[in-house]
Amino acid sequence: MHDPDQYARLSDILVRRMRATPQNPAVQDRRTALDYQELVGKAAALAREMVAGQVHIGDRVFLLIGNSASFAVAFWAIQMAGAVAVPLPVDTPADRLEWMIGDSEPALILAEPGVTVSVAPLWTVEIEQLGDATPPSTYVAPEDLALMIYTSGSTGTPKGVMLSQRAVVTAACSVASYLGYRADDRIFCAIPFTFDYGMHQLTMAALSGASVYAERDFSRPFVSLHTLARSGATVLPLVPTLGALLVQIGKRFDLGGLRIVTNTAAALGTTLIDDLRAMMPGARLFSMYGLTECHRCTYLEPDQLDIRKTSVGKAIPYTRMWVVDDEGNRHEANATGELVIAGDTIMQGYWGRPDATAARLKIRPETGETTFHTGDICRLDEEGYCYFIGRADDILKVRGQKVAPVEVERCLVTHPGIAQAAVLGQDDPLLGTAVVAVVEPAPGATLDPAEVIAYASARLPLPARPVRVQIERGLPRNANGKIDKRAIRLAEPVA
Repeated sequence: MHDPDQYARLSDILVRRMRATPQNPAVQDRRTALDYQELVGKAAALAREMVAGQVHIGDRVFLLIGNSASFAVAFWAIQMAGAVAVPLPVDTPADRLEWMIGDSEPALILAEPGVTVSVAPLWTVEIEQLGDATPPSTYVAPEDLALMIYTSGSTGTPKGVMLSQRAVVTAACSVASYLGYRADDRIFCAIPFTFDYGMHQLTMAALSGASVYAERDFSRPFVSLHTLARSGATVLPLVPTLGALLVQIGKRFDLGGLRIVTNTAAALGTTLIDDLRAMMPGARLFSMYGLTECHRCTYLEPDQLDIRKTSVGKAIPYTRMWVVDDEGNRHEANATGELVIAGDTIMQGYWGRPDATAARLKIRPETGETTFHTGDICRLDEEGYCYFIGRADDILKVRGQKVAPVEVERCLVTHPGIAQAAVLGQDDPLLGTAVVAVVEPAPGATLDPAEVIAYASARLPLPARPVRVQIERGLPRNANGKIDKRAIRLAEPVA
């Protein structure tokens, strides 16, 4: 078990790893490979340039670099300088980027070649030009910020989630412990490093002495799978879209070296789980659930996948959770309510948003500790396993009864012809709200909306049954791989 109390700040993880195994491979992309001594030396050189350039402790530094060794160098350099890393997708739209710059006022933007902005200082990171140095002397307290991640904005204006040194260190120690990463592991990561799940592959590798192969994306799936098969990877982080793609085209590649496969962002679904396990019989499949505001918060062990098919797991180490009613009173086991998280992994708040922060972070009167109210409706069983019902603000009211879209979606994806599903509400003069299912066919499948409705109706209570089915060849997704329901356009119902 990794002990977060052994690390006063996030960069201590990397420096300690370098001292222990300096020649161990650290990070590689298609052009560059760095061992831990080289990674620390280049990150320290960039950090010293940043400090000399008047980047101060607590300053925000935007990171506009795709998955690469350059991202790793820049990320660790920001930590060594005592600044706050704000990772953003390279393809962030210009108006959104300008809004974020105005919101958090970065002291600097570190970018890959080809990125341009007009409203903030920008340095292009070319790691082959960086020399070797020792980290600068900067004092950072555990409570100081290490990271700020903007939410995807799927429920409104993006919010900057502020995560302290202690929170990021604790999350890395927790997840690396239950996954069991080892020094001989090689992590193949095509998950964006701008997503905390992707970024933590770097921190967890440093904790354990493993290496990361940074795959920029999966836009050329055959090339990526060929690289994966030849990379010697033993660990593969997934989101459901990558899992589905792997099942579709990955069978021709030898993935027998994988020993750990992880998933987050959304549930895989029982069919996809079965297909992945059949493809990689030697791999242990971990399912996880979390929010940016608290990193991961639950995990389901591989031996529980068949026993608790609909559970998102139990609390990760160093985290506690419970469920409360609408008045904030703690529920007993098996009652449904809002999930509350406590522990050192939770955020400090939303940047410049005191009202939004107060709505989510609350003080427990009896203990004085800060808790995070997730806005997720869940149920905990007697053994502490969590069952996700839906977002509180996603719940539909149909025929006067509450319907959780995720429960309908779980039913729909058991249909052999459906790869993914999104359930939305649509105004209806008779029902108030009508349940509409937007489904993506499985490869080679042809769907009949009437048959899908009949399939769901045989398995769901009356209020939850879809009254309309809309077939889409590809459901829109945000940068983190989650289905973006705000981008779905429902067809007008036929009178």
